[in-house]
Amino acid sequence: MHKPMSPNPLYTLAIDFLQRHQDEHLTPHRDRLVTRCAYHLIDHAKASLDEARDVARQAFGELTSRSCQSYINLDLTTSYALFINGPNGKQCYPLPELLRVIRQAEAGAL
Repeated sequence: MHKPMSPNPLYTLAIDFLQRHQDEHLTPHRDRLVTRCAYHLIDHAKASLDEARDVARQAFGELTSRSCQSYINLDLTTSYALFINGPNGKQCYPLPELLRVIRQAEAGAL
């Protein structure tokens, strides 16, 4: 089941900031955009650093995934197995496989 973030004032502030500033940053600089968003939340909503980082990351994920036809199945996903529902059905990715793919992508980006 698709479960988007439930809107709250901090999340809404993060989405608004990201929408206004996303074109200023290219994909390789997404960490910079998320960091700027987190500090915006700290400055304007008095969020703690940890809360601001988490909300900024969640908002970035939601915003950049809105046009995606696939979604993470939260009912089946566990701490070690990620289930994704999409146009081609249901797929499962074990954590070691996900970490390997992420490391390869990070190495390729250097």
